[in-house]
Amino acid sequence: MQATVMMLLAIISGTTNSSVANDLMKQCADQSSYPADERIASCSALLGHRYLSNNDRAETLYNRGVAYNEKRLWDQAVLDYTEALKLRPNYEFAFVNRGIAYSNKGQFGRAISDYSEAIKLSPRDARAYGNRANVYARNGKCAFAVKDYDKAIELDPQNARTFLNRAVCYDRMKRFDAAEASYSESIRLDSSNADPYNGRCYVLIERGNPQQALADCDKALMLAPNDPEIWDTRGYAHLSLSRFSDAIRDYSKALELQPKLASSLYGRGVARVNTGDKAGNADIRAALRIDPGIAHKVHFLNAKALPRQK
Repeated sequence: MQATVMMLLAIISGTTNSSVANDLMKQCADQSSYPADERIASCSALLGHRYLSNNDRAETLYNRGVAYNEKRLWDQAVLDYTEALKLRPNYEFAFVNRGIAYSNKGQFGRAISDYSEAIKLSPRDARAYGNRANVYARNGKCAFAVKDYDKAIELDPQNARTFLNRAVCYDRMKRFDAAEASYSESIRLDSSNADPYNGRCYVLIERGNPQQALADCDKALMLAPNDPEIWDTRGYAHLSLSRFSDAIRDYSKALELQPKLASSLYGRGVARVNTGDKAGNADIRAALRIDPGIAHKVHFLNAKALPRQK
């Protein structure tokens, strides 16, 4: 940090030489060696140098935008990427990263526009397709998302995250066979992530194989024992097998971790009613207060009887 201060003083005093400027430029761009605040300071110092070329200025603005993204300062990031694009209109990476910032600001139309521009500039950029797909998915447009995920996978077939994201979309589209295959490929590429195991567990239940699903839920819990969504999914597997005591245990654990998880409240309510415990009706009422549509979003395959909703 002291070296950064000395360089900044050199800039301010007008005594900057090319060596100092080069050092600042390296520090501005080096994400692996310097924290975001130091990179922002170095980039800002460079931008105060009147002899900086337009190309270097665009790169410096881009690098400061990256640091702002890391700090989740989306407005500042958008401003820097926009200024960089004025200086270098075909700056593909600036379009991609501004798309990320817009997406995090909830400006999804602008994000899609930026990713589309990046794809025009570099049609083989898997990241741009994957990011555009993520925006489509967030907005419930899974058919569009799957097309982009397919293209991203064609360009980068070793990206486990893209297979996972595509599987989630297939899941939402109730294309459970395709979802299972995509989750399996994600697991093959990265067996350390709990999410695809949890996703495949859910899909196997939906396909009528809750006993087989339990192995995936167990593996997911080994990897992420404090994830309420996984406890919720395993509760669903037990409920589908009419193992009501096991379902109550798992749903209760999910609710310990996330007290307002409507699917767990509803599932525990169903399990409790099936054991003769009238407290199940209170669980169901609580779930419906949180999410009035929860009964239509979850399915309890082999539960003996759904309780009356009061």
